[in-house]
Amino acid sequence: MCDHRQVKKIFVVGLIALAIPFANLVVYPGIARGATSTSSAQASSGQATLQELQAQVAALIAQIQTIQNSQTIASSANDCPSASWRITRNLSRNSRGADVTQLQNFLISQGHLAAGNNTGFFGVLTEAAVKQFQCKHMQICSGTAVSNGYGVVGPRTRATIQ
Repeated sequence: MCDHRQVKKIFVVGLIALAIPFANLVVYPGIARGATSTSSAQASSGQATLQELQAQVAALIAQIQTIQNSQTIASSANDCPSASWRITRNLSRNSRGADVTQLQNFLISQGHLAAGNNTGFFGVLTEAAVKQFQCKHMQICSGTAVSNGYGVVGPRTRATIQ
């Protein structure tokens, strides 16, 4: 399940970073226009505040870059499946294929499957990871594959993942 809160954080931090330079135009319009009617004390105070704001912008830009880098790493681990990755069939024990590997990569990124278990074979470990995912994100914590899809990647689980 994609954590869209992280994407929202990036957006909000970006907006703040863009808003701060414009805020000093409103607070200190004389500095922005190069006005000479302010006293030297006011100008130096405004200049110090402007430098503080610029330092804050630089810090925010660094934070944005850090978040963007971590998002790139998360995306490469299939934390949020890309639009090109779609499970188009039901997956259950003994299924094999690239879609099983992608499912396993997703389960690994979510912490439901241990790293290195992306074999392309849907076995006992993958089934247990799917059950963990279903319990955590779908509140399906018991049952059978036939009764409620427990342990199987069917239409409801696919919809939750994608």
